[in-house]
Parts: sequence; C-alpha cells; structure tokens
Amino acid sequence: MKNKKNVDWFLIILLFSAFFLRLFFLFYRQVLLWDSGVYIGMGKFIFSLGRSGLFEHIRPVIVPFVLGFFWKLGLDPVFFGKLFEIVLGSFSVGLLYVLAKSWFGKRTAVFAGVIFAFSPLFFYLSFHQYTEIPALFFVLLSLWFFDKSFFVSGLFLGVAFLTKFLAGIFLPIFIFVLFFKKDFKSMFFLVLGFLFVSLPYLFFSWFFFGSPFASLLAAHSAIKRVLGCNVLRFKPWWFYFEVFFKESWLYLFLVFGLLKSWFEKVKNYLLLLLCFFVPFVYLSLMHCRDYRYAALFLPFAAVFAGKGIDAFVGLFGKYRKVFFVFAVFIVFFVSVFSAISFFFEERVVPSEVQNRFFSFFDDKGSSGEIWVSNPSFAAYSDFKFYKIYYPVYDNNLSLSFHQYIQKNFEKISFVALENCGGGIICLPDDVVCLNSTAGLISFLDSKFRRVFDEQHGRCWYRIWSNV
Repeated sequence: MKNKKNVDWFLIILLFSAFFLRLFFLFYRQVLLWDSGVYIGMGKFIFSLGRSGLFEHIRPVIVPFVLGFFWKLGLDPVFFGKLFEIVLGSFSVGLLYVLAKSWFGKRTAVFAGVIFAFSPLFFYLSFHQYTEIPALFFVLLSLWFFDKSFFVSGLFLGVAFLTKFLAGIFLPIFIFVLFFKKDFKSMFFLVLGFLFVSLPYLFFSWFFFGSPFASLLAAHSAIKRVLGCNVLRFKPWWFYFEVFFKESWLYLFLVFGLLKSWFEKVKNYLLLLLCFFVPFVYLSLMHCRDYRYAALFLPFAAVFAGKGIDAFVGLFGKYRKVFFVFAVFIVFFVSVFSAISFFFEERVVPSEVQNRFFSFFDDKGSSGEIWVSNPSFAAYSDFKFYKIYYPVYDNNLSLSFHQYIQKNFEKISFVALENCGGGIICLPDDVVCLNSTAGLISFLDSKFRRVFDEQHGRCWYRIWSNV
C-alpha cells in the first residue's frame, strides 16, 4: 500500500501525454534539415571508417555516434533518430519535473512540467535529428546527481558537452556554485568526472587536428561567420526575449517566480538562477542567434514560470485548491494547443524535386569523388561525399574548389549544387565569391554533363556527371 501511495500519477500522465502526442506526429513527412544531414553523414562516416558519409570536425560526436549505430544495425537513422529524440525528450520532461519538485514542491513541478513537456520549441525539435534535446537530457541528469555524486554529475556534464559544445557552459556554473559554497572537494570530483569523459575526445582532437581545442576553435570561428544565422536569418539582440512570448504567454509569470523564489530563499536557488541566466545572456550576446539554441535555458525558465503560477494561485487563500485544479487545466490546454499549432505552422513538407535531388545517388554507381553543396545527400545514400560548403563558403573556399576541380576533374564523378540550402550562397557584396561560383558553374557545363536540372520556386537543383 505504501508504494501505491508514493506513485506520482500526474508525472505518469504527463509523460504518457507528451510521449504519445509526439508519437502521433512521428510519421508526418518533414524536410530533412541541414544539421540532421550532417549528423547522419557523420554517423555513417564513423561506423564505416571513412568509406561512407561525411565528417565535420566542428561538430560534437555523441549524436552522430548514436545515428551511425542505428545505421550500422540496418535501421533507418532518419526515423530512429526522431524516435531517439522523442524518448530522450520524454525522459527530460520527467527529470525536470523531479528536479522542480525537489526544489519548489509538487505544485510548481506540475506547472513547470506541463510548460516544458508541450513547449513548441521542444515539440518541434523532437522531429529532427538535432543535438539540443540529447544535450539537455544529460545536463538535467547532471543536475539530478548534483549533491548526490559530484563525479557522476561531472561525468554526465562531460557527455552533454560532447553532445553539444555549448552545453559546456554549465561547467563554470556548477564550479561557481561550489566555489561560492567553499566546497572545494566536491568541485574537484565534479571536474574530474567532466575530464574523465572529455579528455579522450580532446586527445583525439589533438592527434588528428593538431590541437586539443581544434574542434572548439573551428566551431567558434564557423558560427561567427556562417551565412545562415548571421546574415540570411539574422536576429537582433532582443530575439530571445521574443522567444518567451513565441513559446507561451505563461512565461509572463517568470518574473513573479524569480522574485518569489528569492524571498523564500529556496535551496539551490543560485544554481537554478545561473542555469537560466548565464546561457540566456551568453546566447543573447552571440551574433548568431538561433531559435533552437534557446533549448539550453527555456527548461529553467519554465521552472520559474511554474513557481510564479503556483504563487499566483496561492493568492486565492482557502480557494487555492479549486484554483489550482483550474490553473492546471488552463496551463495544460494552452501548452498543448501552442505545441500543436506551432508544429503545423513550422512544418515544411519536402518538395518532390528535393526528394529526387537528394536521392539521386540511390541507384547509381561511382568510383570517383562526389562533391556536394548540401550534406543531406549523406542521409539518402551511403556513398562517401566531399563537402564544397565546409566550413564556411566564401571567396577563399569558392576559389579553392574552383582551382581544385580544374586540376582534378578526372577524379570527380559527380558534382551536386543547389542554391537553396545555403551551401554555395555568397555574401551579396562578395564579388570574388560570386564570380568564382559563376565560373565554377560554367566550367562544369563545359567539362561535365548535366544529369539533373530542376527548379522549384526560386531554388534550382543541378547535378553534373563525369561518368
């Protein structure tokens, strides 16, 4: 009887609701986005020892390893990658609920859990092979072990770092909190756990790329220069403030929750505050601002918003229980509605032209090099692909590839270019890049033959063959 009384039925209902709602939308067709193609390609590259896929050393390796493992087993990494995201997303909901319950109590956990479980951002991320949900899962797991086993906490934080480099921002947060408490022994074990996981990767980077921080520095450089979020989809510094309202008006209770927690002197308040505030400020100061990066701070904002809603319900005195039930219903309805609405608004169905373009090599044979301007090819077929776009397409890279193909066109079987994904898009004022790209296309037309040439809206898709 005691075990039955200890069952948290709301948590079970919340997890099943979040999981099965995502499962319902799992089979909807969606465009395979750029980063998903990279991670699937990297997974194939790892498990084929370089004979298939592609590799980008600016990317962390955990998600590619998982996707590559699916592929090695003969499973579809696109489908099972989505399922992997959904499962870890559901576990993340449970972890956040448990953490919020231990910090603020069950009522706050209920509101925070619902807001997070049906966050439009996390609902959307569940259907793409991205790093945000897995990284957040390991960050939350690290928080759960905080105060229990600092070595294990650091270990999972290291895994989060190798899942998404930006997740490493939580290490200085944890260190600062322990330093503030003058708990130097725990600090030592936390860092030891982190290094236990991350050092092998740093040695790998040192051996293959000449520096233990080669991947981090290259990633930092690329994200500062990449055309997508810096130019084409540039967002102003206040963008992440807008995210709260894009997600849900329930975040209006965030400030109330922050103040209420401060006055109540909640245990681990400093830790939770920094987990929200530091990533939020850091990401706001970055020039490249992307909606999905908000995954690093939104769960903690949801906890404070949940605290704010709970405090607001508490104002109703003896009617608090009635208003609590009513508030749970409202929060649940608003959150589910927001998630589903956002999914249908943001969902982009792939065009048939794109499908034919990316699956072109499915039934082809090739003994030469295949150069592509979009990594999504690696998700559709198992050839080894060479990257025209990497790390950032500009005048230097365009000239370099143009010169390479002029000297080595006999070694090349196919070249696949498109002007929609961003792989060969130059800055409008980069005349050298524009002229070099135009010259490249002219050279391909003179030395190769077009075997694929289709248009969809403003986008063109072309493949040249030398076979």
